[in-house]
Amino acid sequence: MTNTVAAAESDSRMVHMPGDGAMWVMVIGDLFIFGAYFIIFMVHRAMKPGVFLASQQHLNITIGVVNTLVLLASSWFIARSVQCTRAGEGDRGGTVRRCVALVWGFREPGACGDAAVWRAVG
Repeated sequence: MTNTVAAAESDSRMVHMPGDGAMWVMVIGDLFIFGAYFIIFMVHRAMKPGVFLASQQHLNITIGVVNTLVLLASSWFIARSVQCTRAGEGDRGGTVRRCVALVWGFREPGACGDAAVWRAVG
């Protein structure tokens, strides 16, 4: 009897993590990959600052700003779709938001990073 009471008390104190375990593996893996990428980038930039400074002169700021706005807008559309779905508003604009986010995400050059992907998606 004491064991069942102790088990019930320990279960009530346990914190439930939202989402599936596989989702957290993906999130932690993503964090690790991007963290490693930024560390490698900073190391190489520190090794050859002149090359990086000269390369920056060839970047197009307009394309960078448009790319950032497209990514922010598509993320906003997806977040609003999730909010509508959770609020039980069903399809009230949710489908339109998901479609806009999907089209913007797939039409962004370099979003997939490979020309073969663009040929496959068509």
